[in-house]
Amino acid sequence: VLYEIIKQLLLLNYETSKIESLAQLWKQHILNGVQNRWERTEELLKITEIYALLGKTSEFDDTFQEVLNTSMGPTW
Repeated sequence: VLYEIIKQLLLLNYETSKIESLAQLWKQHILNGVQNRWERTEELLKITEIYALLGKTSEFDDTFQEVLNTSMGPTW
């Protein structure tokens, strides 16, 4: 749900800081509450996309590193 909300806010050119706050909340939820690797990796990739669109390089790098830490590769 947060992904769809954030996409709409991006289209409306909403305040970047508020969108970033939602993305951080989403990321913390995924890191703390989702243990299934398939679900976790997919959600973290969506979050990296949001950070890239916002131009948040540091957050993008941190989140992508979490993807790499979580993922066991595409054919595992």
